[in-house]
Amino acid sequence: YAFNGCTALEKIKLSENVTVVGASAFKNCTALESIELSESVTTIGESAFYNCDSIMNVNLPDTVTSIEESAFSMCTNLTDIKIPDAVTNIAKAAFSGCTSLASVGLSNHLTNIGEYAFSKCTNLRMLTIPNSVRYIGKSAFYMCTQLYSVVFPNRIRVIEPSTFEECRALVKVELPDSVETLHNSVFQNCVAL
Repeated sequence: YAFNGCTALEKIKLSENVTVVGASAFKNCTALESIELSESVTTIGESAFYNCDSIMNVNLPDTVTSIEESAFSMCTNLTDIKIPDAVTNIAKAAFSGCTSLASVGLSNHLTNIGEYAFSKCTNLRMLTIPNSVRYIGKSAFYMCTQLYSVVFPNRIRVIEPSTFEECRALVKVELPDSVETLHNSVFQNCVAL
């Protein structure tokens, strides 16, 4: 909660001594436009940048290994994000409600995409899920209304409920032979399929 609610804060530069951006550290800093993270940062804490709706892009250093729950949720002007290769898990709702997010570069070492991780990212159009991913949580891409193409990894066995529900532009889905279980509502209201 270091700077939680500092609505006039526009720019931050973290020193080399900072390894963790703590829980809710910059939550509701609605004027925050520029974030400079040092190469020593390993963890983006829960709700660290929640509702920082002036942020347009974030360069996550290669040292980041953990993106926790709701870390960038409701950053409505965030347009692109590249997940560093050291990240294996994207926590629940990490980028939920990032309505301008159009480009996501997922780590080639990513194994888990949490529940609601990218839900309501209404500008996300195309997604290639790396072969390293083994688990995608329920509603992970719920209501990504512009998402038109998804390529699944070869290792995925279960697709959880509502994973792509309300993805109304979805016209192409490639399910690998590894899929054993499709839960309820996975593609509900995907009217273009």
